Amino acid sequence: MNRRWMLITCAAAAAVLAGCSSVSSLDVMVSSQGQWPAERKPATYAFERLPSQQADLSTQELAEAAARPAIERLGFRPAPAAEADVLVQVGTRIVQAWRSNPNWGASAAWYGGGWRGGPYWGPGWGPMWGPAWGVGWAGGPNDWPDYIIETGVLIREPKGMVPIYESRGRLTSRSGNSSFFAPMFDASLRDFPGPALSPRTVTVMLAPGAPTP
Repeated sequence: MNRRWMLITCAAAAAVLAGCSSVSSLDVMVSSQGQWPAERKPATYAFERLPSQQADLSTQELAEAAARPAIERLGFRPAPAAEADVLVQVGTRIVQAWRSNPNWGASAAWYGGGWRGGPYWGPGWGPMWGPAWGVGWAGGPNDWPDYIIETGVLIREPKGMVPIYESRGRLTSRSGNSSFFAPMFDASLRDFPGPALSPRTVTVMLAPGAPTP
């Protein structure tokens, strides 16, 4: 093998490795429940908003834009609320917490809380998600921040507003980046409408060049 061919081969290999290194993934903890009828097919949907979500339209519109591709990938089509087959409520939240640096022998636990919620979401996101996922440690000079990113989807029957499907996603990230909302919604609806182990970890791939978790 001559030197020129070796250089070309090495350059090609480096390019492949560089391309692979730019691809990352998210490991999203997903919990979902529901009573979606086995014979029912996705039809039309419309977003619904709580009063608190209507009061913060920019945040809610961001959440709905992130959820829309995952919802429509299932076969749902948008429609006016008065004509929709189902109503869909979505929400997102980013909470900052502090992780203690293990090299300094600081406290072992850094964040409390867990999956919480009942059959209804209640006013706002408090009853569904619990009080800010527990109490975080105050950051010190030897600590660094993490972020808990949460997404939620609730599907209701318009008649009687009966919940028929609910799925929530949770991600721990070094960056509280809202660009993670869309792949998290994708992970949360990956097993729709069938039953699945909850909570479970769902891995979704990110596009090349996307921010790393």
